[in-house]
Amino acid sequence: MGIAGAQHKMLGGAATEKLVKAARLVEHMLVVSVLLAASLAAASAADPVVERGKFLAMIGGCGDCHTPGYFLGKPDLARQFGGSDVGFEVQDLGVFYGPNLTMDKETGLGGWSDDQIAAALTTGVRPDGRQLAPIMPWRNYAAFTKADISAVIAYLKSLPPVKNKVPGPFGPRDTPSSFVMKVVPPQPVSTRIEIGATLAENWCKGCHDIGRSPAAQAPSGPPTFKSIALRSSTTPELLDKFLSAAHTRMPNFALSGYDRDLLISYILSLK
Repeated sequence: MGIAGAQHKMLGGAATEKLVKAARLVEHMLVVSVLLAASLAAASAADPVVERGKFLAMIGGCGDCHTPGYFLGKPDLARQFGGSDVGFEVQDLGVFYGPNLTMDKETGLGGWSDDQIAAALTTGVRPDGRQLAPIMPWRNYAAFTKADISAVIAYLKSLPPVKNKVPGPFGPRDTPSSFVMKVVPPQPVSTRIEIGATLAENWCKGCHDIGRSPAAQAPSGPPTFKSIALRSSTTPELLDKFLSAAHTRMPNFALSGYDRDLLISYILSLK
């Protein structure tokens, strides 16, 4: 019967008509409100500026450095752009974690103005005057047009706020509290050989003569490292093949590629 019909049955006269009209008006307003809310939600979801900002943020790799779990192989998409749990070590500067880019006021960008976000993206400077870590590629974003920067900001503001305070930043002498990625310079050949010799001492000495002096093949038993190194057929590739797979006459140590390279460096140094 509906609201209007029920009231009309209970009351009569002019008062009834007024109540019926009021009830119908309320019903109409409710319907309009629901339709308007749905329309606004659809319009927001399809906002071309937000979609443009999402496109730029995605191809720019922003989510890589600012989403929890990404560098651990398990990105937490429910907290996308909520801040990284893996930091970057910059030599002599410290360890820096990709901050929370959502609009949470306490742990994200909720307290930043659009101009402040734009300045960080294009000049690498925070509202407090601190320069962003060199790992932040703001110089690339400085080439964006103002419309593109505005679109990225619109997209970030469309994301649900995530309350997540990332660790750090940590100075060069501080101890980070979470995972860290670092750029490791290549080791000198002499260092690689020394480490390889240590691996040989730990893993190979029980069966092989690993020293530098013996050159001849032992009458029986496993070959010496020196004789292996002196064979014309010995190559890094051949050694890697023997060391990376289970061998019928040798234990399978399941060495990592890095460990095999170090051990091969030592063997080849015996020539």
